[in-house]
Amino acid sequence: MPDDQPELPEDLVQLQRDYETAHASTTTYVANLEAEYAERYPFPRRKKTVMVEKKDGSGEEPVEVDGDPVWDEDQALLRNAWTDDENTQLRRLRGERETARKALWAHPAVTSAMAGGTWKQLHGQLKHEAGAPGWGSA
Repeated sequence: MPDDQPELPEDLVQLQRDYETAHASTTTYVANLEAEYAERYPFPRRKKTVMVEKKDGSGEEPVEVDGDPVWDEDQALLRNAWTDDENTQLRRLRGERETARKALWAHPAVTSAMAGGTWKQLHGQLKHEAGAPGWGSA
């Protein structure tokens, strides 16, 4: 860590890690459910014809392949109709993430940095120190 940056309190770094974990849990849950629903209720695809080299090398031949997805309102509605249990789980995960964010932002070092105009520097240092995705690791 550069000399001009103060050492971060370990409890603050842990609060950032807790937030990162809660955020990752929420986004992973949503991504997994969306992928599951997309597989279960795929959008139909337009067919298109492309030219490919013949196996014997004597030129090209047309082959029909799947093209772009076609918007299907019924499929979209099915994809977005999560069960009550899935919605309850998402609300729980979002609540945990919000609780972690509030705890982080209530830390005296964060409130002081926000009031003193140094939040941007602290935020970057904190994300890096906590090993947040895209910020490098300590």
